[in-house]
Amino acid sequence: MTTYKSNIQKLDSPWRRIALPPKETLQRLGLTDDVDFADIGCGIGYFTIPAAAMIQTGHKIYAIDPAADMIAEAHKRAVDAGIDRIQFVQSEPQDFKIPLESIDFALLANVFHEISEKELFVRQIWEILRPGGKLALIEWNNQIMDMGPPENHRISEEDTDRYMLDGGFERASTLDLGEMFFGKVYIKQC
Repeated sequence: MTTYKSNIQKLDSPWRRIALPPKETLQRLGLTDDVDFADIGCGIGYFTIPAAAMIQTGHKIYAIDPAADMIAEAHKRAVDAGIDRIQFVQSEPQDFKIPLESIDFALLANVFHEISEKELFVRQIWEILRPGGKLALIEWNNQIMDMGPPENHRISEEDTDRYMLDGGFERASTLDLGEMFFGKVYIKQC
């Protein structure tokens, strides 16, 4: 059984900071400073806190996670970083608990493979995004490797595209994020 402490160490390790440097990864995914932002499955705030530092004052920033301990850790890290503009939201399985059509840019980093009801989850993302809003997704490459979830828990780029395109999104770009990860950006079309 994995402990809370070991999860934190995995979610913010020297290896991860090299493989997915948060600010640079967000820039590559197309995050700009003039958006309302949601980090869905924010974990410890690994991407949320750098995003908050990049986004102009006056824009909303949501850190969404179903796990109370992750929300608490993300909040602590934001306070330690001197960032007080993030709204921390403990979500429920079928409710992100933020207003509909309130987000310009949503991030889903290494979360989608864990979701059992993917169609419903994609629908929830669709509903919180404004028309023309972007969904940036990072996932583990679907191959055998020592890091990350077991191969049979991963999701392929093709399956990810299928879920998003079936959910009404249009693929905007695909990014090579190194040998471990792939990135996708989708746009909400109306």
